[in-house]
Amino acid sequence: MAEPLGRRCLIALTGALLTACLLLLAMSAHCGNQGERVRWIPDGDTLILASGTSVRLMGIDAPETSHDGRSAQYWAETSRDLLREMVGSARVVVHSKGAVRDRCGRTVARVSLPGGRDL
Repeated sequence: MAEPLGRRCLIALTGALLTACLLLLAMSAHCGNQGERVRWIPDGDTLILASGTSVRLMGIDAPETSHDGRSAQYWAETSRDLLREMVGSARVVVHSKGAVRDRCGRTVARVSLPGGRDL
């Protein structure tokens, strides 16, 4: 026997409302993310967060600063200083869903400022 038209409309409307609520919830969670404090910026492609997490900026390969007895590469300090200037005292939002770790154990992720500007 066929379902009454009113019941099918009610089911469709309920599904649409549920979808809209889930979208609004996801958007508010993203917009409400004020990010995390940066404790230290060792070079132009790495952030050490206040939580101790080390994050490598996805898609960036900055020159290495001096470490482990090696001298700094050209532009290493300049790239580090530029990243420090970009971050300033702002918090950063780490978009690490599905992120991988590099050979140094850093989380490779896209990072942005709370306003949405990518680093």
